[in-house]
Amino acid sequence: VVERMLSLHPDMRYADGRAVAVALFGEGGDHSQVGHVAGAEQQHRLAAREARQLALESDVLIENYKVGQLAGYGLGYEQVRAINPGIVYCSITGYGQTGPRADEAGHDLNYIGSTGLLALNPGPQDRPVVPPALVADIGGGTLPAVMNILLGLRQRDRTGQGCHIDIAMTDALFHFHEGQLMAHHLTGGEFDPTFQITVPRRDTAARRGSASHVG
Repeated sequence: VVERMLSLHPDMRYADGRAVAVALFGEGGDHSQVGHVAGAEQQHRLAAREARQLALESDVLIENYKVGQLAGYGLGYEQVRAINPGIVYCSITGYGQTGPRADEAGHDLNYIGSTGLLALNPGPQDRPVVPPALVADIGGGTLPAVMNILLGLRQRDRTGQGCHIDIAMTDALFHFHEGQLMAHHLTGGEFDPTFQITVPRRDTAARRGSASHVG
């Protein structure tokens, strides 16, 4: 299954006013605004040819295929870079492009479980509570991707060269442990997942009204 979309983002513009062209390559269901090609090998080749044209016209390419899958269509980073040296190519996966788990697929729950975040939720340890938000998809994938794509475009403005951004959602989730690492230190190593950090708070008088501060 190959999905592809080329769009001009009105909220992302260069200094001269040009909108940034973004191509999205991913796997999933049929979306009428994307254009969906599936089935026979001939259809795959046609989709790959059309996708290469999109990559040629794009400023940014975002993909979330399994590692190496797009290269089989002639759409890996080095292949796209050969026709569009300025491309900012962003790959979003669970475990990154290299390493012992690079080939593993997964979903949001897998990634927060791999980092230990799932065990930090309230509730019995044998029945962890599923978070009410897509922490890995958004905090580990979308936000790091947006920040690094913008940095990649800025770099291209200065050097004329694009780059390959490797977003590993699991890696990006470890900074969510900051509070629990502090708890581990404050309890002298007696780590308790249910430990809640409380911050002293006091109100102090100010020139106008009152102010609250922590510390």
